[in-house]
Amino acid sequence: MISPKILALGIATALALPGFSQIIPDNTTNTVVSATTIGGGTVSGANLFHSFSYLNVPETGLELTPGNISGTKINNIFIRVTGTSPTYIQGKINTKSAFPNANLYLINARGIVFQPQGQLAVGGSFWGLTTTTLQFQEQSRLEVFPSASAVFPADEVTNLEFALDRPAPIFNQGELVVNPGKNLVLVGGAVFSDGALRAPNGNVVVSAPIGGSRVEVRSRETSLGLTTITGVLEPSKMGVLETENPDVLRPALPESAPEAKTIVARSDGKITLVPENLGLVDQVLPDGRVSTTGGFTLLPGDVALKTIEAGNLQVEAPSDIVLLVPQISATGGISLNAGSTITFRDSLEFASNLRANSNLVLRGDGRIDFLAVNFPESTIRAGGNLVFISRRDIWADSLFAVGGRVVVESSPSEEVDLFAANQNLPKLLQPSPRLVR
Repeated sequence: MISPKILALGIATALALPGFSQIIPDNTTNTVVSATTIGGGTVSGANLFHSFSYLNVPETGLELTPGNISGTKINNIFIRVTGTSPTYIQGKINTKSAFPNANLYLINARGIVFQPQGQLAVGGSFWGLTTTTLQFQEQSRLEVFPSASAVFPADEVTNLEFALDRPAPIFNQGELVVNPGKNLVLVGGAVFSDGALRAPNGNVVVSAPIGGSRVEVRSRETSLGLTTITGVLEPSKMGVLETENPDVLRPALPESAPEAKTIVARSDGKITLVPENLGLVDQVLPDGRVSTTGGFTLLPGDVALKTIEAGNLQVEAPSDIVLLVPQISATGGISLNAGSTITFRDSLEFASNLRANSNLVLRGDGRIDFLAVNFPESTIRAGGNLVFISRRDIWADSLFAVGGRVVVESSPSEEVDLFAANQNLPKLLQPSPRLVR
Protein backbone atom coordinates (compact mmCIF):
# COMPACT_ATOMS: atom_id res chain seq x y z
CA MET A 1 0.00 0.00 0.00
CA ILE A 2 1.34 3.43 -0.95
CA SER A 3 1.38 5.96 1.84
CA PRO A 4 1.49 9.73 1.34
CA LYS A 5 4.98 11.01 0.85
CA ILE A 6 6.48 14.26 -0.28
CA LEU A 7 9.65 14.05 -2.30
CA ALA A 8 11.81 17.06 -2.97
CA LEU A 9 13.41 16.50 -6.32
CA GLY A 10 16.67 18.35 -6.94
CA ILE A 11 17.67 18.59 -10.57
CA ALA A 12 21.34 19.32 -11.06
CA THR A 13 22.17 21.74 -13.81
CA ALA A 14 24.90 19.32 -14.84
CA LEU A 15 22.21 17.14 -16.37
CA ALA A 16 22.01 19.51 -19.31
CA LEU A 17 25.73 19.37 -20.09
CA PRO A 18 26.75 17.40 -23.21
CA GLY A 19 28.19 14.01 -22.39
CA PHE A 20 26.99 13.97 -18.80
CA SER A 21 25.94 10.51 -17.64
CA GLN A 22 24.71 9.19 -14.38
CA ILE A 23 23.95 5.46 -14.34
CA ILE A 24 23.73 4.10 -10.81
CA PRO A 25 21.97 0.80 -10.01
CA ASP A 26 19.76 0.73 -6.89
CA ASN A 27 20.88 -2.83 -6.00
CA THR A 28 17.40 -4.38 -6.26
CA THR A 29 18.44 -6.19 -9.47
CA ASN A 30 21.62 -7.94 -10.53
CA THR A 31 22.50 -5.09 -12.86
CA VAL A 32 26.13 -4.50 -13.83
CA VAL A 33 27.20 -1.12 -15.23
CA SER A 34 30.42 -0.50 -17.13
CA ALA A 35 30.60 3.10 -18.35
CA THR A 36 27.56 3.28 -20.67
CA THR A 37 27.05 -0.48 -21.05
CA ILE A 38 24.47 -2.34 -18.96
CA GLY A 39 24.60 -6.09 -18.37
CA GLY A 40 23.27 -8.63 -15.95
CA GLY A 41 19.87 -7.79 -14.55
CA THR A 42 17.19 -9.99 -13.03
CA VAL A 43 15.30 -12.43 -15.27
CA SER A 44 11.77 -13.53 -14.47
CA GLY A 45 10.18 -15.71 -17.13
CA ALA A 46 10.71 -13.90 -20.42
CA ASN A 47 11.10 -10.53 -18.64
CA LEU A 48 14.42 -8.82 -17.88
CA PHE A 49 14.57 -6.16 -15.16
CA HIS A 50 17.11 -3.42 -14.51
CA SER A 51 16.62 -0.93 -11.69
CA PHE A 52 18.53 2.32 -11.09
CA SER A 53 18.73 5.06 -8.52
CA TYR A 54 19.73 7.45 -11.31
CA LEU A 55 19.71 7.04 -15.06
CA ASN A 56 20.80 9.73 -17.51
CA VAL A 57 21.95 8.76 -21.00
CA PRO A 58 24.88 10.73 -22.48
CA GLU A 59 25.37 11.65 -26.12
CA THR A 60 27.48 8.52 -26.60
CA GLY A 61 24.39 6.44 -25.83
CA LEU A 62 23.51 3.46 -23.67
CA GLU A 63 23.73 -0.19 -24.71
CA LEU A 64 22.26 -3.26 -23.05
CA THR A 65 24.30 -6.47 -23.36
CA PRO A 66 23.05 -10.03 -22.79
CA GLY A 67 25.87 -11.43 -20.65
CA ASN A 68 24.83 -14.98 -19.81
CA ILE A 69 21.24 -14.33 -20.89
CA SER A 70 19.87 -15.62 -24.19
CA GLY A 71 18.73 -12.38 -25.80
CA THR A 72 16.25 -14.02 -28.15
CA LYS A 73 14.32 -15.48 -25.19
CA ILE A 74 13.59 -12.08 -23.63
CA ASN A 75 10.23 -10.56 -24.60
CA ASN A 76 10.18 -7.52 -22.33
CA ILE A 77 12.89 -5.34 -20.79
CA PHE A 78 11.96 -3.12 -17.86
CA ILE A 79 14.25 -0.23 -16.96
CA ARG A 80 13.03 1.23 -13.67
CA VAL A 81 14.39 4.45 -12.16
CA THR A 82 13.67 4.86 -8.44
CA GLY A 83 15.81 7.83 -7.41
CA THR A 84 14.95 11.47 -6.91
CA SER A 85 15.62 12.89 -10.41
CA PRO A 86 14.03 12.66 -13.86
CA THR A 87 15.77 10.75 -16.63
CA TYR A 88 17.43 12.81 -19.37
CA ILE A 89 18.31 11.04 -22.61
CA GLN A 90 20.88 12.73 -24.86
CA GLY A 91 21.90 9.72 -26.98
CA LYS A 92 20.65 6.39 -28.27
CA ILE A 93 19.25 3.64 -26.05
CA ASN A 94 20.19 0.38 -27.80
CA THR A 95 18.51 -2.85 -26.74
CA LYS A 96 17.97 -4.19 -30.25
CA SER A 97 21.48 -5.55 -30.83
CA ALA A 98 21.38 -7.92 -27.85
CA PHE A 99 17.60 -8.41 -27.51
CA PRO A 100 16.23 -8.31 -31.07
CA ASN A 101 12.61 -9.10 -30.19
CA ALA A 102 12.15 -7.38 -26.84
CA ASN A 103 9.82 -4.54 -25.95
CA LEU A 104 11.38 -1.83 -23.79
CA TYR A 105 9.62 -0.22 -20.83
CA LEU A 106 11.35 2.89 -19.46
CA ILE A 107 9.76 3.94 -16.15
CA ASN A 108 10.57 6.96 -14.02
CA ALA A 109 7.84 8.51 -11.86
CA ARG A 110 9.86 11.76 -11.69
CA GLY A 111 9.79 12.41 -15.43
CA ILE A 112 11.41 11.43 -18.74
CA VAL A 113 13.05 13.86 -21.18
CA PHE A 114 14.39 12.94 -24.63
CA GLN A 115 16.72 15.73 -25.72
CA PRO A 116 17.37 16.54 -29.42
CA GLN A 117 19.81 13.65 -29.96
CA GLY A 118 17.75 11.18 -27.94
CA GLN A 119 16.97 8.07 -29.99
CA LEU A 120 15.78 4.48 -29.71
CA ALA A 121 17.16 1.24 -31.10
CA VAL A 122 14.54 -1.22 -29.86
CA GLY A 123 13.56 -4.50 -31.48
CA GLY A 124 10.00 -4.47 -30.15
CA SER A 125 7.70 -1.72 -28.95
CA PHE A 126 8.69 1.17 -26.68
CA TRP A 127 6.82 2.34 -23.60
CA GLY A 128 7.87 5.56 -21.86
CA LEU A 129 6.01 5.81 -18.53
CA THR A 130 5.91 8.04 -15.46
CA THR A 131 3.64 5.59 -13.64
CA THR A 132 4.12 4.68 -9.98
CA THR A 133 3.11 1.02 -10.31
CA LEU A 134 2.80 -1.57 -13.07
CA GLN A 135 0.28 -4.36 -12.55
CA PHE A 136 0.74 -7.72 -14.25
CA GLN A 137 -1.60 -10.52 -15.29
CA GLU A 138 -1.37 -12.53 -12.09
CA GLN A 139 -2.07 -9.46 -9.93
CA SER A 140 1.62 -9.04 -9.16
CA ARG A 141 3.05 -5.53 -9.11
CA LEU A 142 6.25 -3.71 -9.96
CA GLU A 143 6.49 -0.74 -7.60
CA VAL A 144 8.33 2.42 -8.63
CA PHE A 145 7.14 5.10 -6.19
CA PRO A 146 7.54 5.85 -3.32
CA SER A 147 9.72 2.78 -2.76
CA ALA A 148 11.11 0.14 -5.09
CA SER A 149 9.88 -3.39 -4.62
CA ALA A 150 12.11 -6.41 -5.16
CA VAL A 151 9.26 -8.37 -6.76
CA PHE A 152 9.77 -8.93 -10.48
CA PRO A 153 6.75 -10.47 -12.25
CA ALA A 154 7.11 -13.06 -14.98
CA ASP A 155 3.97 -12.29 -17.00
CA GLU A 156 2.57 -9.36 -19.00
CA VAL A 157 1.59 -5.82 -18.02
CA THR A 158 -2.15 -5.18 -17.71
CA ASN A 159 -2.50 -1.85 -15.82
CA LEU A 160 -0.58 1.30 -14.96
CA GLU A 161 -1.30 3.17 -11.73
CA PHE A 162 -0.58 6.85 -11.11
CA ALA A 163 -0.55 7.28 -7.32
CA LEU A 164 0.51 10.93 -7.39
CA ASP A 165 -1.53 14.09 -7.09
CA ARG A 166 0.21 15.33 -10.25
CA PRO A 167 2.05 12.70 -12.29
CA ALA A 168 5.34 13.81 -13.84
CA PRO A 169 5.64 14.79 -17.52
CA ILE A 170 7.29 13.31 -20.58
CA PHE A 171 9.06 15.71 -22.96
CA ASN A 172 10.47 14.71 -26.35
CA GLN A 173 12.76 16.88 -28.48
CA GLY A 174 14.28 13.98 -30.43
CA GLU A 175 13.19 11.60 -33.14
CA LEU A 176 11.79 8.44 -31.60
CA VAL A 177 11.36 5.61 -34.09
CA VAL A 178 10.33 1.98 -33.66
CA ASN A 179 10.39 -0.81 -36.22
CA PRO A 180 7.47 -1.16 -38.66
CA GLY A 181 4.45 -2.76 -37.02
CA LYS A 182 5.62 -1.99 -33.47
CA ASN A 183 4.11 0.47 -31.01
CA LEU A 184 5.37 3.72 -29.50
CA VAL A 185 3.58 4.55 -26.25
CA LEU A 186 4.10 7.60 -24.01
CA VAL A 187 2.04 7.86 -20.82
CA GLY A 188 2.75 10.64 -18.32
CA GLY A 189 1.04 13.40 -16.38
CA ALA A 190 1.60 15.65 -19.43
CA VAL A 191 3.21 14.78 -22.76
CA PHE A 192 4.95 17.42 -24.85
CA SER A 193 6.72 16.52 -28.09
CA ASP A 194 8.14 19.04 -30.53
CA GLY A 195 10.29 16.27 -31.96
CA ALA A 196 9.02 13.28 -33.94
CA LEU A 197 7.22 10.06 -33.00
CA ARG A 198 7.31 7.39 -35.70
CA ALA A 199 5.76 3.92 -35.66
CA PRO A 200 5.18 3.04 -39.33
CA ASN A 201 2.30 0.57 -39.65
CA GLY A 202 2.24 0.40 -35.85
CA ASN A 203 0.48 2.41 -33.18
CA VAL A 204 1.45 5.69 -31.55
CA VAL A 205 -0.42 6.10 -28.26
CA VAL A 206 -0.06 9.24 -26.12
CA SER A 207 -1.90 9.65 -22.84
CA ALA A 208 -1.73 12.17 -19.97
CA PRO A 209 -3.72 10.68 -17.06
CA ILE A 210 -4.47 12.73 -13.97
CA GLY A 211 -3.42 11.64 -10.51
CA GLY A 212 -5.34 8.76 -8.99
CA SER A 213 -5.95 7.13 -12.38
CA ARG A 214 -5.49 3.60 -13.59
CA VAL A 215 -4.64 3.03 -17.25
CA GLU A 216 -5.74 -0.33 -18.63
CA VAL A 217 -3.56 -1.82 -21.34
CA ARG A 218 -5.81 -3.37 -23.96
CA SER A 219 -3.08 -4.75 -26.15
CA ARG A 220 0.63 -4.28 -26.57
CA GLU A 221 0.95 -5.46 -30.13
CA THR A 222 -2.23 -6.24 -32.05
CA SER A 223 -4.67 -3.36 -31.57
CA LEU A 224 -4.75 0.28 -30.66
CA GLY A 225 -5.81 1.47 -27.30
CA LEU A 226 -5.42 2.37 -23.68
CA THR A 227 -8.37 2.99 -21.37
CA THR A 228 -8.04 5.45 -18.49
CA ILE A 229 -10.21 5.11 -15.37
CA THR A 230 -10.06 8.16 -13.12
CA GLY A 231 -10.61 8.34 -9.38
CA VAL A 232 -9.52 4.77 -8.75
CA LEU A 233 -6.93 5.57 -6.08
CA GLU A 234 -7.86 7.31 -2.84
CA PRO A 235 -6.32 10.78 -2.39
CA SER A 236 -5.01 9.73 1.05
CA LYS A 237 -2.89 7.08 -0.65
CA MET A 238 -1.29 9.35 -3.22
CA GLY A 239 2.12 10.96 -3.01
CA VAL A 240 3.25 14.44 -4.01
CA LEU A 241 6.16 15.50 -6.19
CA GLU A 242 7.44 18.91 -5.15
CA THR A 243 9.20 19.50 -8.46
CA GLU A 244 6.93 21.24 -10.96
CA ASN A 245 6.79 20.44 -14.67
CA PRO A 246 8.87 23.52 -15.69
CA ASP A 247 11.69 22.29 -13.45
CA VAL A 248 11.69 18.93 -15.23
CA LEU A 249 11.93 20.59 -18.65
CA ARG A 250 14.43 23.30 -17.75
CA PRO A 251 17.68 21.28 -18.21
CA ALA A 252 16.54 20.53 -21.78
CA LEU A 253 15.78 24.21 -22.46
CA PRO A 254 19.04 25.93 -21.42
CA GLU A 255 18.17 29.10 -23.34
CA SER A 256 15.30 29.80 -20.93
CA ALA A 257 15.69 32.64 -18.45
CA PRO A 258 15.86 31.62 -14.79
CA GLU A 259 12.60 33.43 -14.08
CA ALA A 260 10.79 31.59 -16.89
CA LYS A 261 8.38 29.18 -15.22
CA THR A 262 5.57 28.85 -17.75
CA ILE A 263 5.63 26.02 -20.33
CA VAL A 264 4.41 27.26 -23.70
CA ALA A 265 3.84 25.74 -27.12
CA ARG A 266 4.85 28.59 -29.41
CA SER A 267 2.78 29.34 -32.49
CA ASP A 268 5.33 27.34 -34.55
CA GLY A 269 4.87 24.30 -32.29
CA LYS A 270 8.17 24.53 -30.41
CA ILE A 271 8.09 24.00 -26.64
CA THR A 272 9.77 26.60 -24.46
CA LEU A 273 9.72 28.28 -21.05
CA VAL A 274 8.69 31.92 -20.68
CA PRO A 275 8.16 34.27 -17.72
CA GLU A 276 4.55 34.87 -18.79
CA ASN A 277 2.27 34.09 -21.69
CA LEU A 278 -0.65 36.04 -23.13
CA GLY A 279 -1.98 33.15 -25.21
CA LEU A 280 -2.42 32.57 -28.93
CA VAL A 281 -3.39 35.63 -30.98
CA ASP A 282 -5.03 35.14 -34.41
CA GLN A 283 -5.15 38.10 -36.79
CA VAL A 284 -6.73 38.15 -40.25
CA LEU A 285 -4.47 39.98 -42.69
CA PRO A 286 -5.71 42.14 -45.60
CA ASP A 287 -4.90 39.35 -48.07
CA GLY A 288 -7.15 36.93 -46.15
CA ARG A 289 -4.40 34.93 -44.55
CA VAL A 290 -4.32 34.43 -40.79
CA SER A 291 -1.30 35.29 -38.65
CA THR A 292 -1.02 33.37 -35.37
CA THR A 293 1.42 34.64 -32.77
CA GLY A 294 2.06 34.07 -29.09
CA GLY A 295 1.79 30.66 -27.50
CA PHE A 296 -0.45 28.16 -25.75
CA THR A 297 0.24 27.66 -22.03
CA LEU A 298 0.76 23.97 -21.27
CA LEU A 299 -0.37 22.56 -17.93
CA PRO A 300 -0.62 19.12 -16.29
CA GLY A 301 -3.02 16.95 -18.25
CA ASP A 302 -2.12 18.58 -21.58
CA VAL A 303 -0.67 16.97 -24.70
CA ALA A 304 1.22 18.97 -27.34
CA LEU A 305 2.43 17.21 -30.49
CA LYS A 306 4.34 18.20 -33.60
CA THR A 307 5.36 15.32 -35.92
CA ILE A 308 3.82 11.83 -35.94
CA GLU A 309 3.91 8.95 -38.41
CA ALA A 310 1.86 5.91 -37.46
CA GLY A 311 -0.41 3.14 -38.54
CA ASN A 312 -2.94 4.32 -35.96
CA LEU A 313 -2.80 7.24 -33.53
CA GLN A 314 -4.60 7.56 -30.20
CA VAL A 315 -4.20 10.69 -28.04
CA GLU A 316 -5.93 10.99 -24.65
CA ALA A 317 -5.72 14.22 -22.65
CA PRO A 318 -7.95 15.14 -19.69
CA SER A 319 -7.25 18.79 -20.52
CA ASP A 320 -6.00 20.17 -23.86
CA ILE A 321 -4.57 18.73 -27.06
CA VAL A 322 -2.40 21.32 -28.82
CA LEU A 323 -1.39 20.90 -32.48
CA LEU A 324 0.45 23.97 -33.76
CA VAL A 325 1.78 23.56 -37.31
CA PRO A 326 1.71 19.76 -36.93
CA GLN A 327 2.70 17.12 -39.46
CA ILE A 328 0.62 14.09 -38.46
CA SER A 329 -0.30 11.12 -40.64
CA ALA A 330 -1.71 7.64 -40.08
CA THR A 331 -2.22 4.85 -42.58
CA GLY A 332 -5.13 3.75 -40.37
CA GLY A 333 -7.25 5.84 -38.01
CA ILE A 334 -6.68 8.81 -35.73
CA SER A 335 -8.52 9.43 -32.45
CA LEU A 336 -7.93 12.70 -30.54
CA ASN A 337 -9.81 12.85 -27.24
CA ALA A 338 -9.48 16.01 -25.10
CA GLY A 339 -11.37 16.71 -21.90
CA SER A 340 -11.10 20.42 -22.70
CA THR A 341 -9.99 21.74 -26.11
CA ILE A 342 -8.34 20.63 -29.33
CA THR A 343 -6.42 23.53 -30.86
CA PHE A 344 -5.05 23.29 -34.42
CA ARG A 345 -3.20 25.98 -36.42
CA ASP A 346 -1.02 26.47 -39.47
CA SER A 347 1.28 29.48 -39.90
CA LEU A 348 2.15 32.06 -42.52
CA GLU A 349 5.33 30.11 -43.29
CA PHE A 350 4.28 26.45 -43.07
CA ALA A 351 1.27 24.29 -43.80
CA SER A 352 -0.25 21.92 -41.25
CA ASN A 353 -1.28 18.35 -41.91
CA LEU A 354 -3.59 15.92 -40.14
CA ARG A 355 -4.29 12.87 -42.29
CA ALA A 356 -5.93 9.52 -41.56
CA ASN A 357 -6.51 6.92 -44.25
CA SER A 358 -9.39 5.59 -42.14
CA ASN A 359 -11.62 7.40 -39.61
CA LEU A 360 -10.61 10.68 -38.00
CA VAL A 361 -12.31 11.28 -34.63
CA LEU A 362 -11.94 14.70 -32.98
CA ARG A 363 -13.36 15.05 -29.49
CA GLY A 364 -12.89 18.25 -27.48
CA ASP A 365 -15.44 18.46 -24.70
CA GLY A 366 -14.61 22.12 -24.05
CA ARG A 367 -14.13 23.22 -27.66
CA ILE A 368 -12.79 22.11 -31.02
CA ASP A 369 -10.80 25.02 -32.49
CA PHE A 370 -9.35 24.49 -35.98
CA LEU A 371 -7.99 27.49 -37.88
CA ALA A 372 -5.70 26.61 -40.78
CA VAL A 373 -6.50 28.45 -44.01
CA ASN A 374 -3.15 29.75 -45.25
CA PHE A 375 -2.18 26.86 -47.55
CA PRO A 376 -4.11 24.43 -49.74
CA GLU A 377 -1.78 21.83 -48.27
CA SER A 378 -3.17 22.54 -44.76
CA THR A 379 -5.81 19.90 -45.32
CA ILE A 380 -7.40 17.67 -42.72
CA ARG A 381 -8.04 14.36 -44.47
CA ALA A 382 -10.15 11.39 -43.45
CA GLY A 383 -10.28 8.44 -45.81
CA GLY A 384 -13.23 7.17 -43.77
CA ASN A 385 -15.57 9.18 -41.54
CA LEU A 386 -14.77 12.56 -40.01
CA VAL A 387 -16.30 12.84 -36.55
CA PHE A 388 -16.57 16.01 -34.44
CA ILE A 389 -17.66 15.57 -30.81
CA SER A 390 -18.00 18.44 -28.32
CA ARG A 391 -20.22 19.64 -25.49
CA ARG A 392 -19.38 23.21 -26.44
CA ASP A 393 -18.31 25.03 -29.59
CA ILE A 394 -16.98 23.41 -32.76
CA TRP A 395 -14.95 25.79 -34.94
CA ALA A 396 -13.62 24.08 -38.04
CA ASP A 397 -12.15 26.81 -40.22
CA SER A 398 -9.89 24.60 -42.31
CA LEU A 399 -9.73 22.59 -45.49
CA PHE A 400 -11.24 19.13 -45.09
CA ALA A 401 -11.24 16.17 -47.46
CA VAL A 402 -13.54 13.33 -46.39
CA GLY A 403 -14.03 9.92 -47.98
CA GLY A 404 -16.97 8.90 -45.78
CA ARG A 405 -19.52 10.79 -43.71
CA VAL A 406 -19.14 13.93 -41.62
CA VAL A 407 -20.62 13.33 -38.18
CA VAL A 408 -21.17 16.21 -35.75
CA GLU A 409 -22.15 15.52 -32.15
CA SER A 410 -22.62 18.66 -30.04
CA SER A 411 -24.98 20.35 -27.63
CA PRO A 412 -27.88 21.95 -29.56
CA SER A 413 -27.31 25.19 -27.65
CA GLU A 414 -23.69 25.56 -28.70
CA GLU A 415 -22.11 26.98 -31.84
CA VAL A 416 -21.17 24.71 -34.72
CA ASP A 417 -19.09 26.56 -37.32
CA LEU A 418 -18.00 24.40 -40.23
CA PHE A 419 -17.29 27.37 -42.47
CA ALA A 420 -13.81 27.83 -43.90
CA ALA A 421 -12.57 31.19 -45.22
CA ASN A 422 -11.35 29.45 -48.37
CA GLN A 423 -14.93 28.30 -49.11
CA ASN A 424 -14.08 24.62 -48.95
CA LEU A 425 -16.78 23.63 -46.47
CA PRO A 426 -19.98 25.64 -47.20
CA LYS A 427 -21.44 22.63 -49.02
CA LEU A 428 -21.44 20.81 -45.69
CA LEU A 429 -23.73 23.46 -44.24
CA GLN A 430 -26.48 22.55 -46.66
CA PRO A 431 -28.90 19.65 -45.98
CA SER A 432 -26.99 16.60 -47.06
CA PRO A 433 -26.85 12.89 -46.18
CA ARG A 434 -23.11 13.46 -45.64
CA LEU A 435 -23.84 15.60 -42.56
CA VAL A 436 -25.30 13.69 -39.62
CA ARG A 437 -26.12 15.43 -36.34
